[in-house]
Amino acid sequence: YNSVVDNASNNITFIGFDLISTEVIPLLPLPAKKVQMEFIGDSITCGYRVNCNIPHDPSVGAYTLESVLNAYSGLTCANLDAQCHYVSWSGRGMAFNLYDSSALVSTLYNYTMATVLDTEDLWDFSYFTPQIVVINLGTNDFDNPIINKDDNKQVYVQKYADVMWQIANQYGLSTSIVTICGPMTYSYCQYVQNAGALATQQHPEMTLPHFVQLARS
Repeated sequence: YNSVVDNASNNITFIGFDLISTEVIPLLPLPAKKVQMEFIGDSITCGYRVNCNIPHDPSVGAYTLESVLNAYSGLTCANLDAQCHYVSWSGRGMAFNLYDSSALVSTLYNYTMATVLDTEDLWDFSYFTPQIVVINLGTNDFDNPIINKDDNKQVYVQKYADVMWQIANQYGLSTSIVTICGPMTYSYCQYVQNAGALATQQHPEMTLPHFVQLARS
């Protein structure tokens, strides 16, 4: 299982099946769609609080208001009738997290379960090969004051470039990479573009990433 994750516990335990019949019916995989996409991001990609118009119990927390299906990521997937894979975690970043030093999304991306960072639990990228990979990471990096210290903006740019090269290397050099900035802040837009330029400078064989600035609605 490798999908949308968030700050809420996502420790999944398989207990078993309750069978209502002894008849065995093969479970066949759904036919693959023409477009496969992957989304890598933070709470914007998760759809944190996008269902804010729905009554909820405040004691439960805001995660009941979360829906990737109503986020830009899920809506894009639905509008393109694509098969999509999501890796996202609120508060985490590409090179720096907003609140703490927990594992970055750029690290979690390599694991099957974000709460089990074990070398035996590495994600097998051959399971799903998208033609398009969308990245929206930077809001949390640039909301953390540490970004303004030393050369940390360049650390972000290099880490971003490294992740783009990893994507191109594992999925194929023709993979379309879409880098997104916004919509909560646009303070890091130039650095996202710098990362795309750096990635293709260091690895000229990869396809030039596309840059998109999300507008506020």
